[in-house]
Amino acid sequence: MFGDTRIHGSGGRPRHRLNTLMGGLALSVAALVAMTAAVFACTVTSISVTNDCFSTSTSGILTADGTAGYTVTLEVYAHDTNTSQWVATGAKDTVTMVTNKTSYPYTISGIASEYFGSPYNLLRVGVSSTNPSGAFGGTSVTSSNYSACTPPVVAESPLAVALPLAGLLLVAGFFSLAVVRRRHGASV
Repeated sequence: MFGDTRIHGSGGRPRHRLNTLMGGLALSVAALVAMTAAVFACTVTSISVTNDCFSTSTSGILTADGTAGYTVTLEVYAHDTNTSQWVATGAKDTVTMVTNKTSYPYTISGIASEYFGSPYNLLRVGVSSTNPSGAFGGTSVTSSNYSACTPPVVAESPLAVALPLAGLLLVAGFFSLAVVRRRHGASV
């Protein structure tokens, strides 16, 4: 590619010389620096959560600067009190970077109900992955923790229980009235 680096000396035997490729080397280093700067110039700054307590979805704002078309996948993590570890719930949302934009709303749906009770006590949102892989700094940034409480129990309305019973009693009343009248020879 860079030509023959051999110099033929006396006796016809080839000798090698150092090919100084300074122009090509300088170009390669400059290209490598430019690519490195482009890849690591992407940063996740913060992840906020706008809801708390029970919800099978969570939403908030991802603050990041990145190259247009690059993506950040966010995931909900649950804190396991038995192991003191954060466990990936599998509920994710992917945000695509846009030129001149740093604030990205997100919504992560489908958080399984198993994460809203013992042994889990907290949830948080964190970076699950980036594309291209390794393109972002700040990937250990997480949201504030929020409570993974159980959903409120809705008590049965007394009226909802009473109405079917009243209908049953009404039907039973007509039936018993019909039986009594037949015994006494009256028609219903």
